[in-house]
Amino acid sequence: MALLIGAFMIHGIIPGPFILEKQPQIFWGIVTSMYVGNIILLIPNIPLIKCFVRIMEVPIPWLSPLLIIVCTIGSFSINNNPMDMLVLYVFGTIGYFTRRFDYEPVPLVLGCVLGQRLEKSIQQSLIRSQGSPSIFFDRSISRLLFIAAILMIFSPLHKNLLKRQGLEPALHK
Repeated sequence: MALLIGAFMIHGIIPGPFILEKQPQIFWGIVTSMYVGNIILLIPNIPLIKCFVRIMEVPIPWLSPLLIIVCTIGSFSINNNPMDMLVLYVFGTIGYFTRRFDYEPVPLVLGCVLGQRLEKSIQQSLIRSQGSPSIFFDRSISRLLFIAAILMIFSPLHKNLLKRQGLEPALHK
């Protein structure tokens, strides 16, 4: 959903309750594509249910190396470029640590989708302030949002430290 909303915003479509009224062709196109996609996925998935159940019975220590090998072969075979494998391993490592430290994936994906737009807005602000980054801290609301963002970035690390030391709050036990 975050990717869909981000894509709408990039193309100048305002997501919300008025999308049906202002852009009905897009709304009904999405609804239709989801129905067609589900029907198309049913055709191969129904006969393969027994295979999926057997895959679920394979122990994770056996399945993980196999998955890494298949992903490596797939990333290399697209362009026959070793850099593609490096990108796979770097982002795989980043993904591992985001899961390990309980980072939510939705804000990260949304940040990737809307990153260019944010960069453009930051450039416009810096041009307006003649290159001074103090424009981001002039108002109290912007300082408050900056502090909140920093706290949200480091909260999973703090939670893990508390968990390791056995000081986790009573609400989470």
